[in-house]
Amino acid sequence: MNDSLQNSSLLIAQNRNGEAIAILNVLIEQKKVKNDALMYRSQAYYQSGEYDNAFGDAKAMLKDNENLTEYQLYNANWNAGVSLIMQGKFAESLDFISNAQKLKKTDLKVNQTLALVYMNLNRFNDSMKYIKKCQKIIPNHFGNYKLLGQVYLMKGEYDNALINYDKSISLNPNYGPAYENRATVKLKLNDKDGACNDLRKALSLGLTHLISIIDEICNR
Repeated sequence: MNDSLQNSSLLIAQNRNGEAIAILNVLIEQKKVKNDALMYRSQAYYQSGEYDNAFGDAKAMLKDNENLTEYQLYNANWNAGVSLIMQGKFAESLDFISNAQKLKKTDLKVNQTLALVYMNLNRFNDSMKYIKKCQKIIPNHFGNYKLLGQVYLMKGEYDNALINYDKSISLNPNYGPAYENRATVKLKLNDKDGACNDLRKALSLGLTHLISIIDEICNR
């Protein structure tokens, strides 16, 4: 691996994304290891919350589709897809995440993400199909039950949602998003006290965006 490319990779791993981007900019301007540089810069932009730039670099890689290695092709599709997801553009992300899944059919993360995309497009049968794939890859993974809970929540099947969030939390008691989502179900079931307990637990696990919600729902 090119020394500058390797240094940028180490910087990204340390979340020093600005420093990595500066190195990668030079490599791209010099047209050295261009696709690898674009791949790493896309990742650095993504970690910095610059999702448009992350998508732009991934899309630039895909224009050179025929010259990409399988690893580069996977990362280009993955980076493009998740950058769109972070912007709420689920329909636009679908082809990219689907392409990534075709390259890593037994990868838990990409199958869970594809299930999430279908769920947000209200394509619940397709979402369940990929959740079942996830269960085959790693049975009883807490994230799979959280996804099942989300599907049932969005379908209005609150009792089934609650069962699956309970299961997710039993498998990983430190997984904040499951508490947050279970709180939503409990509010739907008119269990305000239970919902507030879950929201406070999620907050204690680092979900600081819940502070104002807790104040509005639980402290009045």
